[in-house]
Amino acid sequence: MGTYYPIGMDRRNLIDYLSVDRDDYRKRYCSGNTLWVWHSGKGGTDDWIGCYLLTCYRAGGVSEWGYKPMDENMHPFYYSCPKSWFDDVPVVCEEWRAGVVSHWERKAERRRAKRKPMSNPRNRKLKATAKGSFTHG
Repeated sequence: MGTYYPIGMDRRNLIDYLSVDRDDYRKRYCSGNTLWVWHSGKGGTDDWIGCYLLTCYRAGGVSEWGYKPMDENMHPFYYSCPKSWFDDVPVVCEEWRAGVVSHWERKAERRRAKRKPMSNPRNRKLKATAKGSFTHG
């Protein structure tokens, strides 16, 4: 599959074109230039997850936004899809979903590591006083 460039679309319009403007739209999530759309199937069953890689082609001072469509059965090598959708959307590719769960676990671990104070032996010697100032103890 190639990349499609609808005529005259900016990024915002393209995102709407691929999501809210469609009859089968349920939810969307954009991570950088990767757009995830939860599409509903016939009669509310057979829902599926679409991955759209957004790209901008610039020539002669004009920008044209386009997209490359994929879905779960293609096993896209992009893993920023919201894992909360998995409870309600039927599994198509178990291996890809495991990659998505792993991606979000690694991201949460990095966030936890950033919040953790660094251990510094000098910090143990400081004691907080009642007014929030510190004394050596």
